[in-house]
Amino acid sequence: MDLKQIEYIVKIAETGNITRAAEQLFVTQSALNQQLLKLENALGIKLFYRRKHDLTPTDAGKVYLKYGRQMLIEKREAYNIINDLAQDNLGHLSFTFSRERGLDMFVATYPAFHRQFPGIIVEPHEMRVHNQQLQIAQGYVDLGLVTLSEQQKLADLQYDHIRIWTYQQSRSCPLCSSTRNRPCEASSTGSSGQLRSVPMSFLNQAASAPC
Repeated sequence: MDLKQIEYIVKIAETGNITRAAEQLFVTQSALNQQLLKLENALGIKLFYRRKHDLTPTDAGKVYLKYGRQMLIEKREAYNIINDLAQDNLGHLSFTFSRERGLDMFVATYPAFHRQFPGIIVEPHEMRVHNQQLQIAQGYVDLGLVTLSEQQKLADLQYDHIRIWTYQQSRSCPLCSSTRNRPCEASSTGSSGQLRSVPMSFLNQAASAPC
């Protein structure tokens, strides 16, 4: 079904008149009438009853209009979703974090991320660092949050040193080996589009927390 043709038929049904429909579609009356006749000939059945000044849908026309309107709705929804994706307002982010500290990091940072990007669906996975790197290298996940040494890095991945959040003074820093109540430095810059473009984020345990 041609979407432009569907728009023509829906407008004819709404106005009940070729002339008025043509005016609202900004096409000539003869061109619109030709489109209707062409479609009816292709289908082998009339879509409208013709009266002196009005057109009303036949049973076949009602079926065509029902499904044609649904297709137009789906077209608008698809365009809206694509527009949101282009604006970085909607999407899917598959995210991995390491065991133990990773869960605390995710729980602490996700609420702020969700407030800024409510349309981004985050799919978290907890796994060991080595498995994280393999999953990212193979394209199964988009982003990883890890603590690892230089020797553990894989050559074909990009690593960024990041600082995640500020903990309240009443809680111990999850990035430090000690339990002193000294918070990490906060950083929340970067768009969701930038996040998705980074295969892995790198947390160096010794340097990330100035504790």
